[in-house]
Amino acid sequence: MIMWIKKVISVNEAARILRVNTADIQTEIDSGRLHAINVAGKTRILRESWQEYLGVSKNRSMFPRVAWAQPALLLVLLTGVVFAMEENFDFPVWNGTEIPPQEVEFSDPEALTLSDPALYPPINAPLDYRRYNDTPSPPNISNTHMLMSLQLQNNVPPGSRSSPWTLFVNLDTNHDKGDGVASHLRLQNRGSGWAAGGHVDGFAFGTGTTIGYNVEMRDMNDGDAYVIGVNIQNRAWQGDIGMQIQTGPFPESHRFFVEGMDGSWNTGIKLAGHEGGGVYNTGIELGPRTSGKRGIWMRGDYDIGLDLGPNNMRMQGGSQIQLDGNRGIGMRFSPRRNRIEFLEKGKVIAFLNVSDRGVDLAKE
Repeated sequence: MIMWIKKVISVNEAARILRVNTADIQTEIDSGRLHAINVAGKTRILRESWQEYLGVSKNRSMFPRVAWAQPALLLVLLTGVVFAMEENFDFPVWNGTEIPPQEVEFSDPEALTLSDPALYPPINAPLDYRRYNDTPSPPNISNTHMLMSLQLQNNVPPGSRSSPWTLFVNLDTNHDKGDGVASHLRLQNRGSGWAAGGHVDGFAFGTGTTIGYNVEMRDMNDGDAYVIGVNIQNRAWQGDIGMQIQTGPFPESHRFFVEGMDGSWNTGIKLAGHEGGGVYNTGIELGPRTSGKRGIWMRGDYDIGLDLGPNNMRMQGGSQIQLDGNRGIGMRFSPRRNRIEFLEKGKVIAFLNVSDRGVDLAKE
């Protein structure tokens, strides 16, 4: 009997090693990919077949060769518990949780097997885990359908140093042609609902600075490398807005709402700098190949529309400063005539020669 124990492995033990259900192991036995025998009324897997199945012979990978087991095992090691939650979600309870066996669940085994659109290259990765969902959420509940959930609670003593990084992605590449991307998000929105390629919920409960997205660029080359912090392109038809900053307070019915919350920003866009640094050759540039009706449009109600502080305003000769857009009242400098001109609907109604001196404009 002891000899047989060394030569066989139980179905339960195999399922426990792979973190799958015993039914999945039985499926592999029935398909002939695992060879088993009956010992004392119990199904036992031949250890030789089991080792070949795992690929340990000839120094092959320890991961099983079936499509469902590899992503299941890797996800167990990476993710913890994957759960669905409502839109107004509760923060998780951080207790020790026994992770059940993971399964790949496909409602449609043929779904999402081809690139769409076809011009995109196919996904070729050691881990390709897909889940197809065709079940709507229950009424009045916005359940999410997660493929992976990585959660880290960093609870260190006050005043101590810590650097929690829930997910770290590193790409170290040396290529002269092609496109290197450390993290690629592709969103294909086919319905009328709201969708985002990347979404950040930032909850600032402490006094530390809370940033939705932080981009730190380091130009380590003395040459002419073109370094861009954030690049936004439109690759198809005309888009609506390149960048939008919203005020979006919680509604009064929300459980996080406190009286006075208006979702406002003290500053919409700020060009900041540290002492001894913060040099901008150009703060904001509308490039030479751009065109349209307006460069900057202020439609809101501001006490001061443009405050230059101690800075000058510069413009090319012939450009107008319009004082009344409806009537076309404005002023400009004419380099050809070397004079400052006052206009109404493009016609000069008065002027001041730059070469003149001592002119009293208040004199009748």
